[in-house]
Amino acid sequence: MPLRTMTACALLLLVQGLLSRPAAADPVSTPPEGARIRLESMRTLWCVGDNVSVRYVVENVGDEPFKVTATPPGSDDWWILQVFDASGEPVISPRGTATGSWVTSTPRVTVASPFARVVSLVRYGVLDRAGRYRVRLFHALGWKRPEVVEGSGPERRLPVADDPRWAETWIELVEPTPEHVEAVLDALALYPDREARRRSGQEVAPEAAWLRHPAYLVPLLQRLRSTDRSKRQAEAWIRGIQGIPTVESTEALVDLLATPEEAPWRRLVPPELLARALMERVPLLDGHAVGLGGGSESWGYPSFSLALPIDLRAGAWSERLAPRLRAWACEQVDPPGDLLRHALGLLAVVGATEDWQRVEPLLVRLLDDAQRMPAWPPTPETVDELNGVLRVCGRAQREGMRPSSTPASTLEITSALVWMADHPEQAVVQYGEHVAAWLDHENPIIRALTLAALSRSLPGAAARRLEALLDDDSAVVRRTALSAVRREPHDRYRGGVMRAYRRAETSDDLEAARVTAVALGVDHVDLLLVDAGALADAGAYPARWQRLVRATRLFVAGPQEPPPPNERQRLARAWSEYLQLHRDDIGRRGRGSPSPEELHNLTPR
Repeated sequence: MPLRTMTACALLLLVQGLLSRPAAADPVSTPPEGARIRLESMRTLWCVGDNVSVRYVVENVGDEPFKVTATPPGSDDWWILQVFDASGEPVISPRGTATGSWVTSTPRVTVASPFARVVSLVRYGVLDRAGRYRVRLFHALGWKRPEVVEGSGPERRLPVADDPRWAETWIELVEPTPEHVEAVLDALALYPDREARRRSGQEVAPEAAWLRHPAYLVPLLQRLRSTDRSKRQAEAWIRGIQGIPTVESTEALVDLLATPEEAPWRRLVPPELLARALMERVPLLDGHAVGLGGGSESWGYPSFSLALPIDLRAGAWSERLAPRLRAWACEQVDPPGDLLRHALGLLAVVGATEDWQRVEPLLVRLLDDAQRMPAWPPTPETVDELNGVLRVCGRAQREGMRPSSTPASTLEITSALVWMADHPEQAVVQYGEHVAAWLDHENPIIRALTLAALSRSLPGAAARRLEALLDDDSAVVRRTALSAVRREPHDRYRGGVMRAYRRAETSDDLEAARVTAVALGVDHVDLLLVDAGALADAGAYPARWQRLVRATRLFVAGPQEPPPPNERQRLARAWSEYLQLHRDDIGRRGRGSPSPEELHNLTPR
């Protein structure tokens, strides 16, 4: 479908929504007459590894129907879950709010049509021990939103204990039997991923990543090695092994990574999947692990997302596995293979001093490329590779390799900067006299690493040079300079930060500059005006367009490809006028939405 037609359809739907939207009303402080809320377990008995779920039910026992506001379970701040073990200790605690906006519906609740939602407990935390548990669940239902603390991280303010929207029940988990393990894996074979479960309507079908129990390990390996056709099944078996927090499961992943490519299942599973699984199990890097922002991924650190906050390192790692992983990683480095980034990440943790001889040529090549490329890096993956090399260098230094006391070549300077990052309290004393020269170095990697290595207060020479580095041709230098400004914010950097914001081309660079600008007191709308002016540039799509759409509650699909130049100029003018006209409302984070006429002007056509 052409872009013009798609935009017209989206515009028509949004205009209809704006015209038909009811006036905002105060939230109801008490539940409607006749509302009764209960919580029930989907089964009388669960085994560890099941998709443990409960059903939240709102019934109407009164004479008049009422409505509730429904949101998807498990991810937004309208749902609050607590799970306690038999002794009363919390096992799953409420977490901070998600920042996304979720699709809502307002079903009508009558005597014949109760409202019900199935909530998976393992989406909120870990239930991997047999026992009896008390479950409490709250949903705002659109009657009165629960009080929450903005950006509060893992802590949040709970609704009062006697709020009628709280409901509770008890569940019991037992150890899985061999028969139950086979039954779970049979179900997993039928519904190997989320899409298959969604299409089937199986609300409590097992999820591979939530199995967790050691009893599943051997059957999962058996099923994987006998799989020769279904890629989705093979990847599900890998996810199941990956989620079991034992040394034996880590050893199994190492064995699988070493399996010859001739094995039938190896043709179905990308080796990156196995390498990533192992990266989640090796110990976190020691020291400060110098690195530059702007890469495509961050390696070797756990994810504490709302989906599954699990760190596998505590019980899944043994030093006896290090030699095997080191040998595999060395094979990927010399010569460099497709799994180079994963190999570098492993060598940064389990490597030895002599491994640096294999990795050093990679650093020489990266430095030579940057020397010829003022706007380095060419891709985010290049930054990932550099960060991996730097961490291997740091590992070699912690194992005994010493940097030069009088660094001259770019290679020697880089080694010294890695040492500075690992020894921040000694950095300026050891190499302080070189800092000013390195900040003016012709190689952008040296300039960026110098700022990154100075994690404490910047010496005078560095502080004076920082404003110029905000205008550097290299995006990675500008990004590192923004980080330095956030450590020591000062109004003299405001102009450079705003110019860096204007030059940002990726969502990550935009966010880095935005956070820095806010730290300096720059107004929210002033940043949006910069976004609007940048719409005349082809590189503004889709990142800047998406920022404007979110900030002004303009829920319409924007162009993924840049419109023609004359249309970009028109949009830049229309958006700037709109932002100036509605500055106060937008400053309060989007309390007004565009009128149909304004919407017509702000949408590409």
